[in-house]
Amino acid sequence: MFYHRVLFVVKRGPDYKMAQIGVDMLPCHVFFSTLRAKYFDLRGFLRSWFSVWRYSHCDFYMCEKFDDHEFAPKHKNAFPEVTNPDYEYRPKPMDNIPPVSEHEFRKRFYTCHRPQPLRHWYHKCKALGTHSSEILDLFPKKKTEFEEGGDKREIFWGIYAREIISLRLVFTYNLVCVCPMLAFFVVWIIPTGQLTDLQNPSVPFSMMLGMLSLFWSIFLSSLQFGRPH
Repeated sequence: MFYHRVLFVVKRGPDYKMAQIGVDMLPCHVFFSTLRAKYFDLRGFLRSWFSVWRYSHCDFYMCEKFDDHEFAPKHKNAFPEVTNPDYEYRPKPMDNIPPVSEHEFRKRFYTCHRPQPLRHWYHKCKALGTHSSEILDLFPKKKTEFEEGGDKREIFWGIYAREIISLRLVFTYNLVCVCPMLAFFVVWIIPTGQLTDLQNPSVPFSMMLGMLSLFWSIFLSSLQFGRPH
């Protein structure tokens, strides 16, 4: 049984989901491994594997439960009052907000403690904070279990996962869309060589490029008017 837990909020479509991560006597790397597993679990299979939105970092937030398993982030970089007996963190008051940088969150989230050459070929694995739990002192930790059910309104403090667009996935999806048209273009012109009329085989390819350009221009411009992920 855990006596201290970090409340972790993740956006899933139009809703917000929450997990309670016990941290008593927990090393840093185990906490972030658990955080990563909870993040993918809360997002769901399809979003975790196919969404262009990928984990960036966590922000420290004051959140609110407003109904049965319904949550919403309210105020960024907020910590419980020093006199709040239900939360523990150090130092009190928190004099450096946010106490953990975006870069550190990202590094610890994506670090690999058990290197697998085939899966991690694109970077060098480096274990961070294998035995240290010092970073967990900076997190607001609830001393009692948070009641997620019921319609009682309740304020709580924790961390909220933020996401950014993965350019690598955007490029991959564009390549997948373009490759069939490019293959069709090549297959059409190879048999006749220089005598081929390039206008006909290039039509599907040009249409696909135009549709992709329209889609991404609308998608990226819409981000200016929506709330940040």
